[in-house]
Amino acid sequence: MNTRVKDRFVKVYNEHSDSIFRFCFLRVSDRNVAIDITQDVFMRYWDSLIKGTSVLNDKAFLFTIARNSIIDWYRKKKAISLEELQEDNEDPEEFALVEDNAKGALEMNTESRFLLDKIKSLPHTSQQVLYFKYIEDLKPKEIAQILNIQENAVSVRIFRALEELRKMTGYDIPRE
Repeated sequence: MNTRVKDRFVKVYNEHSDSIFRFCFLRVSDRNVAIDITQDVFMRYWDSLIKGTSVLNDKAFLFTIARNSIIDWYRKKKAISLEELQEDNEDPEEFALVEDNAKGALEMNTESRFLLDKIKSLPHTSQQVLYFKYIEDLKPKEIAQILNIQENAVSVRIFRALEELRKMTGYDIPRE
């Protein structure tokens, strides 16, 4: 095995695994599924490195794989029966996760919850660019690579999403 490939993989994994997991978790709302998708993303990345695929921007490449994996997961997702839901709720670990989520929600201030609700009501494309820009701190060029669109289109989407968010929240009204 080529040590340069291994070193590159380890470096990229250490730098980006948390942000890839967060991205997956926010999209699927299930910790275990997010972990599985994150593992799959890095397995695909590893396979690409082994095959000698030229990857110019590792972060954009990983987010692209993650985005496509999430889309695939939703396409394969099967309807869950009521019995399965009932069985799942009897799991004590599930209750612990719900308690942790509830504590986190209580700790979040009102303004943050208000903004998150408004962002969730934006179109999916607007949500994506805002997430990549303000949560993952990506530049428009990187976002363009992930979404496979022009860099200028990313900037326009960010501007329009912020304008829409301002209108929805009332932040566009000048204060006296």
